[in-house]
Amino acid sequence: MCSGFSDSMGLLAKLIQNKYTHFGMEEPGYHVARRVFEEYGYAIESIKVAKEGMQLDTLKSSKAKLIYITPSHHYPTGVTMSIKQRIKILEYIHSIDGYIIEDDYDSELAYYNRPIPSLQGLDNYARVIYMGTFAKSLSPALRVSYMVLPKQLLPLYKKSYDAHFPRVSITTQKTLELFMREGHWERHLRRIRTINKKKHNHFKALLQNNLKNTFEIVAEGAGLAILINPTVAFDWKQFKSLAEKESIKLYFAKERSGGEFEAIRMGFGGFLLDELEEAVKAFSNIWHKSIC
Repeated sequence: MCSGFSDSMGLLAKLIQNKYTHFGMEEPGYHVARRVFEEYGYAIESIKVAKEGMQLDTLKSSKAKLIYITPSHHYPTGVTMSIKQRIKILEYIHSIDGYIIEDDYDSELAYYNRPIPSLQGLDNYARVIYMGTFAKSLSPALRVSYMVLPKQLLPLYKKSYDAHFPRVSITTQKTLELFMREGHWERHLRRIRTINKKKHNHFKALLQNNLKNTFEIVAEGAGLAILINPTVAFDWKQFKSLAEKESIKLYFAKERSGGEFEAIRMGFGGFLLDELEEAVKAFSNIWHKSIC
């Protein structure tokens, strides 16, 4: 266990920095992953994402043997990588003696689609490093993440791990262990999936009712946000100015992912179900005032 996502990535970057020099990641992609590996001196290879996920041809033309992907719910476009594409990437990475870092974030919070097996679950070559956190499914305040290493990397881990300084307190680890062992974790997941699905669907309906034909949904159906963009002439400067005046915090995809993809991240995770209507009305007010 590690103290959050960036801690996990930092530990991994340190473990294998003598073997790999190039780090391949999705474009657009999660900025924290890029930042951590840059800090450890890796050369970053940006690999385009298409409808099926990371483009294999672009990957093959890069120097990356170590890649980071979010196949279940790509950050930030929401694309789900097909099983066919997963198998192709696994076979290629195996052929070049590489590794895949699979960040399975949001996999517990999918509301429409049936779960697709993780890359780690499909991996017959021991080439997947599986990572996740409890930030969205349990609590971001815990600062607990986990990393499942292939067996051949365990000696490296044991060599570099300092048992005198646990990355997560023993009390937290034991409490989480008991929570899972006694069956509370599965019940909790079912509960939050139901609650957040209701919020997601209600939020989507409110956006459709308030914004009508002036917007499009870019990504939905998983996680704690719906991504939208305007479909009409829009004054972005006015929009941002009004949001600041009304104390409405705006989040944009490009700020955290780079690349050309842009959308407004409409988060609903921090609201109660009965608070969403007022929140959307406040947002709708500045939205309509920003239409040219």
